Amino acid sequence: MIMAAPSLGALLVIATTILVIYLVNLLWRRRNLPPGPWGLPIIGCMHMLGPRPHHTFQKMAEKYGPLMSLRIGQKLFIVASSGEAAKEFFKFHDANFSSRPFKRAFQVLMPNDIAFVEGNSPLRRHLRKIFQLELTSAKRIQETEHVRSGEMSKMIKAIPENSAITIRHYIEVMVTNVLSLMVFKKQYLAVAGKEVSSTTEEIKEIDAFKRILSDIAVNISKNNIGDVVPALRRLDPQGLESQYREVKERMDSFSSKIIAEHQERRHPGARLHSLEHEKDLIDIFLDQVEEEKKHEVTLENVQSILWNAIAAGLAPIVAASEWALAETLRNPHILEKAQAELDDVVGKSRRVQESDIPKLKYTQAIVKEAFRLHPAPMPPPHESMEPCKVFGYDIPAKTGLLCNFYAIQRDPAVWHKPLDFDPSRFLEGSPTASISVSGLRHFDLIPFGSGRRSCPAIEMGQLMVNLITANLLHAFDWSVPDRRQLEDDTEDVDHTASRAVAVTAIVKRRLPSDVYT
Repeated sequence: MIMAAPSLGALLVIATTILVIYLVNLLWRRRNLPPGPWGLPIIGCMHMLGPRPHHTFQKMAEKYGPLMSLRIGQKLFIVASSGEAAKEFFKFHDANFSSRPFKRAFQVLMPNDIAFVEGNSPLRRHLRKIFQLELTSAKRIQETEHVRSGEMSKMIKAIPENSAITIRHYIEVMVTNVLSLMVFKKQYLAVAGKEVSSTTEEIKEIDAFKRILSDIAVNISKNNIGDVVPALRRLDPQGLESQYREVKERMDSFSSKIIAEHQERRHPGARLHSLEHEKDLIDIFLDQVEEEKKHEVTLENVQSILWNAIAAGLAPIVAASEWALAETLRNPHILEKAQAELDDVVGKSRRVQESDIPKLKYTQAIVKEAFRLHPAPMPPPHESMEPCKVFGYDIPAKTGLLCNFYAIQRDPAVWHKPLDFDPSRFLEGSPTASISVSGLRHFDLIPFGSGRRSCPAIEMGQLMVNLITANLLHAFDWSVPDRRQLEDDTEDVDHTASRAVAVTAIVKRRLPSDVYT
């Protein structure tokens, strides 16, 4: 069959398109930006990213270096893939990169929040300071120890012997209850998967709470093309706007009820509820609303912080705890050393308490290694507020910054055998033993971020993962019928990179029966 020759008009269109693409990329590259891949008009490098962009960026860094630039849609991003690059931004340009790029999901679901809102206003800094002081300060951690201890006891007691269990479920329930009790003094889940209450109204409330948490996680994990291609925001080609608003309505309805209950208890005629040790996080922020000082804290701020404290804390703690357990079970010699230390420090007549954690050096090393090897790979991006120069490159204002924790924490220039799970790298005598996860002095291990936009609950996050890991290893002997699941370290495509394959195991109690009751 003889094909017809293309018309002159078609050839002209093709030639014009090729020329436009060439000129756009040429003009882009003439700017003094870090090296990086060439993108296509309109979509930039979106087609290259895949379901796990941190893997893609790690491979790109091998070609373009630890600091590279690329367009995602119409948005310019800088990607930092080494500790040295991260240090440059978080230590020397932290104030400039303390804003966030536009993300419609956060704008709708959590407006005026402390973590995701654009800009770095005095109000945001004020709210963050209170959040840290009242939820994760040493004083508050000590005051709320009974909450974590109580929920840990319930979890340990509820885990059945000689049955195949999905341990993620029990961790999830325990962490959810701890956070909800600390934030607004309600327990919404029961350890065995049964509702706390049997009344129809309360069951509906529990179901609504679980569904909202799930829908928040799903929606903030979705990539909205309108975030990086502004011309498509109004068109909303993915139909995400209606989903955001539907979830937001349920969030507001639920949180308004919680706040109203607090306001009713705070009424002068109600039962005294003002003692400091009885206050939860909602009470603390309602104090701010009522004081009406120079920072105009609103009920909308309180609602957003309520959901941020639960949703942003839940998934990372659960994911890190499961990774720590899975890696320990995959390496029997690590499990043996951990249990020997636990028996030596804690004994077998009681379970692990928070006061034991500082003495459990090997368990802490296991948790640090889990944070290193399996971090939430890339936190929400930062954004520059002013033009700046980094490593000799010119970075324009409104440039997004992506910090690839996954690549940084697997950098072979820093970590010996970086793909191995090796807690001993954090023990005394190792060259990397002194590296902490705080993000203050070391930038080769920053699972909680660094600088003004780092996780405000870092102390609580570390404590929870250490406490969960230590108690599970101490209280039970573990048997994994299908060890292939442990070898499969595929990550889920969610923002926490949790295990795609949940750990299923059979446990046997290794302590006296009264410890569990």
